[in-house]
Amino acid sequence: MAFLDESLRKNKIISDDEFYNILARMELQELKEYVQHDEQNNEIKLTIKQALNKVNEMLSEYNQPHLTYEWAKKWWRRF
Repeated sequence: MAFLDESLRKNKIISDDEFYNILARMELQELKEYVQHDEQNNEIKLTIKQALNKVNEMLSEYNQPHLTYEWAKKWWRRF
């Protein structure tokens, strides 16, 4: 799970929108790098869609709007 200092938002250093956008990008990057292993010890990586669902779940905890697949695809390619 990505962490970003809340004081950035509370002290008006960055806007709420910027804060949650950065947090979502950090979470997406962590999810892209995340690897699971199956019973045969083969690596299983998350797909863009699976990662996006997890990011949107995180954002919904903060009552933020969900991000689109196009947004996730753009940032996924940059990482």
